[in-house]
Amino acid sequence: MVNEEFRAIMFFQFYTSLCMICFNLYQITQMEMDSNIIGRILFMNFSLMQIFYYCWFGNEVKLKSLELSDVIFRSDWTSLNNNVKRAFLMLMRRAMRPIEFTSIYVISVNLESFMTVSIA
Repeated sequence: MVNEEFRAIMFFQFYTSLCMICFNLYQITQMEMDSNIIGRILFMNFSLMQIFYYCWFGNEVKLKSLELSDVIFRSDWTSLNNNVKRAFLMLMRRAMRPIEFTSIYVISVNLESFMTVSIA
């Protein structure tokens, strides 16, 4: 449900930040070495940080959702009744597929995406 609410916002953020980074890199390559280049580089770093925050916390959500089945298994589930055991089993099966934020169902918002953006 959260992904449904934020997918358009994340896409807009990614798109505008990537456009700013690309235009800024182009302008840096066309500039002479002077004091203005430091401002451009700082601006590019802050644009990358905007994307990084989304990717970092998207990656944290994914990792925590993958840990859920291990946490359930490490609990004292053997002493619980059968209904709770069945509920835990369904939770563990669901936890095998991680919760992952996407940007318009195309770009996964995680650290792999950030590395792809920052290296390219």
